[in-house]
Amino acid sequence: MIKVYASHDRFFVESLRANLRDAGIEHLIKDESSSSLGEVPPIVSQQHVWVINAADVEDAKSLVAELESRVNHSREEPWVCQSCSEQLEPQFTACWKCGGERDA
Repeated sequence: MIKVYASHDRFFVESLRANLRDAGIEHLIKDESSSSLGEVPPIVSQQHVWVINAADVEDAKSLVAELESRVNHSREEPWVCQSCSEQLEPQFTACWKCGGERDA
């Protein structure tokens, strides 16, 4: 077993678990309940994602990087459509209201 990720973010770990499962990568999540223990040091409350087979480690790390990229993208600033002035979330590339494309 090889540890590929550790985080306090239960939502991220659950998303990673789903992606690993969908990719057919055998894995184990350790310390799943530790984030709800109360007053414990942060290092102790992290969840740890382990990959069972060494051959799957690079694929698992790629999934981690892809998820982190999506999370970082969602933290970008909203944008305003040039056609209708509608404010849109950063993950959208076209305006829902008028269909205008996001500037590059």
